[in-house]
Amino acid sequence: MATKKASTLSEEEHYFSGFLIDLDVQDTVSIFRKAHITACGDDRQTVHEAWQECRMVVTHNEKDFVRFIPEHSRRDSGRRCLDCWGLLLLPGDKITRKRAIAKITKGIVIEGKLSSSGNGQAAPSGTV
Repeated sequence: MATKKASTLSEEEHYFSGFLIDLDVQDTVSIFRKAHITACGDDRQTVHEAWQECRMVVTHNEKDFVRFIPEHSRRDSGRRCLDCWGLLLLPGDKITRKRAIAKITKGIVIEGKLSSSGNGQAAPSGTV
């Protein structure tokens, strides 16, 4: 029988601070609430920056980030969790990306009902 390792959340892990926009999709920064563009050119460093700032990475570069996020999470000091806040993948092509964002900012229809942030109302157009 497997045993679970006890862990303690640090205070900063309770606060989602917004989005960290990767350089490859920096044209999207204005549509996200509480977002800024990464200061790092290296994807591995961007993952660490996102973790430090309690932010979700926004990118179209699935290949590297899907690998680097679990690597970062395994850097366990035994004292604190190093999990990242998440990864939002956008299409690489700007025109396709613009269309996809327009759809998700209006909300998602599930079983005939508009769903977004849990309150039944779509996010305002142009913001996520």
